[in-house]
Amino acid sequence: MPCPASASRRRRDDSGDGNLSWIITMGAVLLILGLIYQALAVAFANTAARYAAAAAADAERSWTAEPGTGQAAAEHYLDQFGGFLDGADITVTSDGTTVTATVTGEAIDLLPIHTWTVDRSASGQIEQFTEAP
Repeated sequence: MPCPASASRRRRDDSGDGNLSWIITMGAVLLILGLIYQALAVAFANTAARYAAAAAADAERSWTAEPGTGQAAAEHYLDQFGGFLDGADITVTSDGTTVTATVTGEAIDLLPIHTWTVDRSASGQIEQFTEAP
C-alpha cells in the first residue's frame, strides 16, 4: 500500500506545471497572431504602393497633364490610405511615349524582426490628341 506522504509529495512536485504550459502556449499564440498582423500590414503596404503608382501614372499620362501631376496624385493617394507605407519615395519618369511611376517604401513594423521593403510600378502610354480624318 502506498504511503500517503509520498503521494502528497508527488502532487506538490507537479504544482505550477499547468501555469508554465499555459504561458508557453499563449506566447506561441501571440507570436502567431503578431506574424499574421505583420503579413496583413505588408499586404496593405503593397496595395497602397500599387494603387499610388497607378494613380501617378494615370495622372501623368493625361494629354493635358503638367509635369509633376503624377507625383502629386501619388502623394494625395498615400495621404488618404492611412499610413501603412513609411518613407514612400515616388518616382515618375517619361520617355516621350510611356510614363512609368514607381513607389518604394517600407511597410510598418509591428514585429521588429525584419524590414519589409515594398516596390511597385505602373506604366501607361501618354495620351495624344489626334484629329479625326
